[in-house]
Amino acid sequence: MTDTPGNRERASVNPKLRRRSTLLMIAILAILLGGVVYLTFTQARFECKIWMEYKGGSEVRTAASATEEDSIRSAVSSACATLANGMAESISCSGTPPQRVECREL
Repeated sequence: MTDTPGNRERASVNPKLRRRSTLLMIAILAILLGGVVYLTFTQARFECKIWMEYKGGSEVRTAASATEEDSIRSAVSSACATLANGMAESISCSGTPPQRVECREL
Protein backbone atom coordinates (compact mmCIF):
# COMPACT_ATOMS: atom_id res chain seq x y z
CA MET A 1 0.00 0.00 0.00
CA THR A 2 1.45 3.37 -0.98
CA ASP A 3 1.62 6.28 1.40
CA THR A 4 -0.67 8.80 -0.28
CA PRO A 5 -2.75 11.50 1.44
CA GLY A 6 -5.94 9.47 0.90
CA ASN A 7 -4.47 6.36 2.51
CA ARG A 8 -3.10 8.32 5.49
CA GLU A 9 -6.53 9.88 6.01
CA ARG A 10 -8.27 6.50 5.95
CA ALA A 11 -5.70 4.97 8.30
CA SER A 12 -6.21 7.72 10.88
CA VAL A 13 -10.03 7.40 10.75
CA ASN A 14 -10.24 3.60 10.66
CA PRO A 15 -9.17 2.91 14.26
CA LYS A 16 -11.95 5.13 15.63
CA LEU A 17 -14.57 3.69 13.30
CA ARG A 18 -13.33 0.18 13.89
CA ARG A 19 -13.49 0.64 17.67
CA ARG A 20 -16.99 2.13 17.49
CA SER A 21 -18.31 -0.60 15.19
CA THR A 22 -16.67 -3.29 17.35
CA LEU A 23 -18.32 -1.92 20.49
CA LEU A 24 -21.65 -1.68 18.68
CA MET A 25 -21.40 -5.30 17.51
CA ILE A 26 -20.46 -6.48 21.03
CA ALA A 27 -23.46 -4.61 22.47
CA ILE A 28 -25.84 -6.11 19.88
CA LEU A 29 -24.50 -9.62 20.47
CA ALA A 30 -24.78 -9.19 24.25
CA ILE A 31 -28.42 -8.07 23.91
CA LEU A 32 -29.24 -11.01 21.60
CA LEU A 33 -27.48 -13.52 23.85
CA GLY A 34 -29.24 -12.10 26.90
CA GLY A 35 -32.59 -12.43 25.14
CA VAL A 36 -31.94 -16.05 24.20
CA VAL A 37 -30.89 -16.94 27.75
CA TYR A 38 -33.89 -15.10 29.23
CA LEU A 39 -36.38 -16.79 26.90
CA THR A 40 -34.80 -20.20 27.45
CA PHE A 41 -35.06 -20.04 31.22
CA THR A 42 -38.42 -18.30 31.51
CA GLN A 43 -40.31 -20.49 29.04
CA ALA A 44 -40.48 -23.61 31.19
CA ARG A 45 -42.50 -22.93 34.34
CA PHE A 46 -43.94 -26.42 34.84
CA GLU A 47 -42.46 -29.89 34.62
CA CYS A 48 -44.77 -32.90 34.38
CA LYS A 49 -44.00 -36.59 34.52
CA ILE A 50 -46.61 -38.94 33.04
CA TRP A 51 -47.14 -42.69 33.04
CA MET A 52 -48.79 -43.80 29.82
CA GLU A 53 -50.23 -47.18 28.80
CA TYR A 54 -51.40 -47.96 25.28
CA LYS A 55 -52.07 -51.32 23.58
CA GLY A 56 -50.10 -53.31 26.15
CA GLY A 57 -47.07 -51.02 26.17
CA SER A 58 -46.12 -48.48 28.80
CA GLU A 59 -43.88 -45.44 28.88
CA VAL A 60 -42.88 -42.81 31.42
CA ARG A 61 -42.00 -39.38 30.07
CA THR A 62 -41.15 -35.96 31.50
CA ALA A 63 -41.66 -32.62 29.76
CA ALA A 64 -41.41 -28.95 30.74
CA SER A 65 -43.32 -26.00 29.33
CA ALA A 66 -44.87 -22.64 30.15
CA THR A 67 -48.15 -24.20 31.32
CA GLU A 68 -49.06 -27.40 33.10
CA GLU A 69 -51.38 -28.41 30.24
CA ASP A 70 -48.65 -27.93 27.64
CA SER A 71 -46.21 -29.96 29.72
CA ILE A 72 -48.67 -32.86 29.98
CA ARG A 73 -49.52 -32.66 26.28
CA SER A 74 -45.82 -32.68 25.35
CA ALA A 75 -45.05 -35.66 27.61
CA VAL A 76 -48.04 -37.62 26.25
CA SER A 77 -46.95 -36.86 22.68
CA SER A 78 -43.44 -38.07 23.47
CA ALA A 79 -44.73 -41.30 25.04
CA CYS A 80 -47.12 -41.94 22.15
CA ALA A 81 -44.30 -41.55 19.65
CA THR A 82 -42.80 -44.71 21.15
CA LEU A 83 -46.02 -46.61 21.90
CA ALA A 84 -47.99 -46.07 18.69
CA ASN A 85 -47.39 -47.42 15.19
CA GLY A 86 -48.57 -45.09 12.46
CA MET A 87 -50.62 -41.91 12.38
CA ALA A 88 -53.98 -43.43 13.34
CA GLU A 89 -52.57 -45.09 16.45
CA SER A 90 -50.63 -41.96 17.33
CA ILE A 91 -53.83 -39.91 17.26
CA SER A 92 -55.67 -42.55 19.27
CA CYS A 93 -52.84 -42.78 21.81
CA SER A 94 -52.71 -38.99 22.21
CA GLY A 95 -56.41 -39.05 23.12
CA THR A 96 -55.82 -41.63 25.85
CA PRO A 97 -55.45 -40.08 29.32
CA PRO A 98 -52.23 -40.89 31.19
CA GLN A 99 -52.42 -43.46 34.00
CA ARG A 100 -50.67 -41.07 36.37
CA VAL A 101 -49.50 -37.45 36.23
CA GLU A 102 -47.10 -35.61 38.55
CA CYS A 103 -46.47 -31.91 37.93
CA ARG A 104 -44.36 -29.37 39.74
CA GLU A 105 -43.74 -25.68 39.27
CA LEU A 106 -40.16 -24.78 38.40
